[in-house]
Amino acid sequence: MKTVVKLNLLLIGFNLIFNGNIHAQTQIFNESFETTNNTPIINNWSSVCYTPTSGNDAAPNGGNWSLYAIGGNLQGCFPGFVSKVIPCAKNGDIIQIEGWARVDTNYDIDNLIGIGLGTLGSGAIPTLSKFDASLTALNWTYFTTIDTFSLVPGEIPVVILLPGETTSVGSCAAFFDLIKVSNLGNIYGAVSPFNLNVTVNETMLTANDTNVYYQWLNCDNNYSIIQGGTNQTYSPASNGNYAVEISNGNCIDTSACVNISAIGLGVNYSNHSTFTIYPNPTADRVNLTLGNHQKVSIKVYNINEQLIFQTDNINTTTYQFELNQPAGVYIIEVTADHKSQRYKLIKE
Repeated sequence: MKTVVKLNLLLIGFNLIFNGNIHAQTQIFNESFETTNNTPIINNWSSVCYTPTSGNDAAPNGGNWSLYAIGGNLQGCFPGFVSKVIPCAKNGDIIQIEGWARVDTNYDIDNLIGIGLGTLGSGAIPTLSKFDASLTALNWTYFTTIDTFSLVPGEIPVVILLPGETTSVGSCAAFFDLIKVSNLGNIYGAVSPFNLNVTVNETMLTANDTNVYYQWLNCDNNYSIIQGGTNQTYSPASNGNYAVEISNGNCIDTSACVNISAIGLGVNYSNHSTFTIYPNPTADRVNLTLGNHQKVSIKVYNINEQLIFQTDNINTTTYQFELNQPAGVYIIEVTADHKSQRYKLIKE
């Protein structure tokens, strides 16, 4: 009976670690101020004077609700900024804010309405650094601005909504909707707050960060969510490219895509090898050390188990051939004395 011993030389005894990266643009949050059942929701927005509430109006394509904020006045509260902390922002981050706003025409309308970016230090009032605003936002108006944060110890980056200010004892107010904040990168090349490395052990992926939330993604399907892929480890059902999205409740980032190509190869693992194949990975030339075996045959298969090369009756102690094939994973099957061994070879 023919005995087949199948080996994987590439992955025996060690793991492959893929370094994570930071996406060029990461969306931090995007708020329409309503839930999926169309009810208003205001989370983690604050003001020195007046607590923001839900407004029964919305920007174009914004649903039915918005954030409603009362502005400041010199006799009672100044400035009337409404702010929210930007999670995970670091010194040197390039942050963009986009959103819609309009003045409440039932009150003083001669006010500066808009959105901006700033910092919150030891005091309760944020400092505005960049903003986009208008004195004539009687209808829903789109605003956007970008700022690079230069933080000192103790400062926290914040989004700032400008509902207007009045110099009289009267009131001013504004509606805000579809507030989107994105991180466009970092001028210092600062790293992610997470460990985005992924370890590949044969056909299992392991996210290296711990005590966080995981969501595995299919890179080959537009980073689609893998149902049930929410553990630190993930074993794909098919070959392909995969990434893991990591979050801690506030911050979120995604690893680089890593490749799995050993699924379905039918390769068993062993700590014994009769033959030696090198270099592995290879650019093109493959060398085999065959020992004193006679009438050795060599077959090379691609990842789909299609035979692409074969030679028989080798009676030398070494053999060399060119693998003139595209980059990828190949299986080399060496047969001698009615026994076969299989080896995985990477072509770069």
